[in-house]
Amino acid sequence: MEPAVTVYRIVMQHLMRGEAGKQFRRLHSRQ
Repeated sequence: MEPAVTVYRIVMQHLMRGEAGKQFRRLHSRQ
């Protein structure tokens, strides 16, 4: 089995591409 760190990294990548990406774009648009 893969270490928890690897799984955590994969989940973080998915979040960044998903909701986090949208919020980040909105913040960038404001500035």
